[in-house]
Amino acid sequence: MKIKTTLLACTLLSALGCGKSPLLNHAQANGGGGNPGAPTPHLTDERGQCPLQFTGAGLCASITWDKPPVSDAAATLVLRYWNKDSGTFNGPYINPSHAVGVKLWMPDMGHGSSPVAVAQAVDQAGVAVPGVFKATNIYFIMPGAWEVHVQLKDGTTVVEEAVATVSI
Repeated sequence: MKIKTTLLACTLLSALGCGKSPLLNHAQANGGGGNPGAPTPHLTDERGQCPLQFTGAGLCASITWDKPPVSDAAATLVLRYWNKDSGTFNGPYINPSHAVGVKLWMPDMGHGSSPVAVAQAVDQAGVAVPGVFKATNIYFIMPGAWEVHVQLKDGTTVVEEAVATVSI
């Protein structure tokens, strides 16, 4: 009886561990947003100016890390948005017409991380900087391949998103 109990416990632990769980449908594990199986977006478009594309909004965005992504400390990033047709990576930056959100997702494990806080960046005088947003509370809770879903939202509804990959 003790051997059966130990065997059952080991089986349950391996099923619930941090591998591809047989209890989760990883092909559909998108955390309520995202596009599982979609290719990772190219870092630039044909002009070399659009790291993250928001086709519906006519915008491009870039990510730069203030504090680099690691598994044992909080990271922070800066998002910059510009008009795809008239701006460039260097600006001028413009505010999207929707709220900005960021979601972390680890596709191989079928889970994300704690919610990311996003706020419009301000200059030294406390004035909002158009088209520039700072994301904080970014915790990559374990090493591996992660997706950073940069979202344009209407309330809780994701209107459009672009995905960048990060390896921790």
